Amino acid sequence: MKKNLLLTTLLAAFSVAGFSQSLSSAASPLPVKTAAQRFSAVNAKSLQAVSAAKDVKIGKVIRKSAEDGVYYARPEGTLVAGMSPEGYSYYVNPIIVPPFYDVVYKNMSTNPATTQWSYDGEDVSEYADENGNLSWGNVSPYGCFPGQRESASGELYTPRYYAVPTLTSGSVSYQFGQSNEKYASNGPATIGQDTITSMNFLDECTADGYARGSLSTNYLLGSGSFTFSDGVGVCAGLLQLYPAPASPLWVKSITMFAYTGSEIVKDDGYIGMRIVETKPTEDGDYELTENVIAELVLTKDNLYDAVDYQSVSWSPTGQLKGSIATFQQYAQDDFGAVYVEPFTISTSFAIILTGLDSDKVDVDVLGYEEVAEDRQLPQVYALLDFDGDRGFYGVYRDLVLSFNFEACFDYCEAQTELYSYNQETGEIQDTFSNLNVIRVSADGKENHTEGADEDHDFGAAVFYTNFYWYDTDNFENYYALDVPEWISNVYGYDNVSEEYGAPYRTGKSYVQFECEPLPAGVTGRYAVLWFEGKGYKSAQPVYVLQGDATLEEAQATVINSVSKNTQQTVSGMFSVTGQRVNDSFKGIVLKNGKKFFNK
Repeated sequence: MKKNLLLTTLLAAFSVAGFSQSLSSAASPLPVKTAAQRFSAVNAKSLQAVSAAKDVKIGKVIRKSAEDGVYYARPEGTLVAGMSPEGYSYYVNPIIVPPFYDVVYKNMSTNPATTQWSYDGEDVSEYADENGNLSWGNVSPYGCFPGQRESASGELYTPRYYAVPTLTSGSVSYQFGQSNEKYASNGPATIGQDTITSMNFLDECTADGYARGSLSTNYLLGSGSFTFSDGVGVCAGLLQLYPAPASPLWVKSITMFAYTGSEIVKDDGYIGMRIVETKPTEDGDYELTENVIAELVLTKDNLYDAVDYQSVSWSPTGQLKGSIATFQQYAQDDFGAVYVEPFTISTSFAIILTGLDSDKVDVDVLGYEEVAEDRQLPQVYALLDFDGDRGFYGVYRDLVLSFNFEACFDYCEAQTELYSYNQETGEIQDTFSNLNVIRVSADGKENHTEGADEDHDFGAAVFYTNFYWYDTDNFENYYALDVPEWISNVYGYDNVSEEYGAPYRTGKSYVQFECEPLPAGVTGRYAVLWFEGKGYKSAQPVYVLQGDATLEEAQATVINSVSKNTQQTVSGMFSVTGQRVNDSFKGIVLKNGKKFFNK
């Protein structure tokens, strides 16, 4: 029988390599721990958990903050940093948020009226709402210096992170992450925005992990069978439910850390992973839908041995090793080449592992118990096979799985308004609107910002993005959808500042449009262009006007017709510079949102 649980609060995520904190001043990178260090911590723990009722409760992990009734929740829809594909993770996990995301810390205290908020020693309670929740502002890519981290685009940079606030009531205080035993020597916890990195919905730094359980193999979950008073159920799969991310999550791969007494996948075996959309029910639970978001697979070629074999008495083989398993989705292009196909998650969803009952699979999947003040996920369910009768059962109550997403929150929006301030009084002096309206000259060569005066005419549309407009191979990270043939070129360039002695991103890019000259007899024309990045589609379009075309007639074509996540993919074929091309074009092209080499 399939069971569905109510999801009350939302997520967490994960990151790779080292990073610098940004508090009132720069701090050194946080230390990291290796997968080998986690072996002794997890290996010693065991659960003997299954009964005839197929549902046994284990003790909840409660830290001092929850007992004292003073704590706050992680911002909804955010993730925390997780373990890298090489087995590294942080001692204190930073919270990962989407770019320009409005951060709100929800006050979960027993009596919010008696609490006060502070940040870096300064009282910020005035920014809390009537329920005691703190509106903190947003995090942007502004100020990302090059240096420490190599992004997916190839450039080296240092993402900016900030300390999390402190919530106090009398003599009791709480700061996110302090439940972690390493917090005192490696804190404080941080919050920030990143490019493609490892993220997790579970904070492994504060959760308790388990490896040994009640399967016939002594594994916790995975290969083996559970014995009940009314029968034996073979573990064929696992199901973990997740709430929706704060913004569309662009996923490149998913990894998990697991143990095995031999090899997790042998020969031509594999473990399947299905990402399925869920939907809320009237009673507040979630149920599976028929919409499959992605189909991933794990083969022996995607296993990285992070911990060598160690002697373990309870293992079926007398030894265990720890491996990092990478699940990827594969596709084939028009020329027969197989490539890894990323996908986007924008709704609540479930991860379903399959094939655990194969004789070519030997895996011990770890389970984690979240602390009371950071409980985000419902318990894991096992797909048990009772002589062909299959169903999902909750065998360890409150236990959840840990999956690391190599992913990113992207962003791509055109600036629509600009405020000019009086430098002496600090008051708004002028307001400019419709900055996403670009007037192109009749010959198609010059761009002008329609809504600005001469001093504020950028000659381009200004975009706020998460990545540079082009990667190091000159591929576009962002591109326009449904570009008409008369717009021959769409190209962007990044705004980089050296205000502090080294170049760093401002989070802004400028986009210009090269058009064909107005044909004879045509007095004006317009285009409505929506832009797309890694899973993110702009909520506001850019209006390109030429000749006597007006904004009103352009807007009339889109009012109440489209929104951020319902845009159609680009039709036709384009070069990497955004020019529409035909089948005779030779080189790299964009078609249906994917890159191909046209021979």
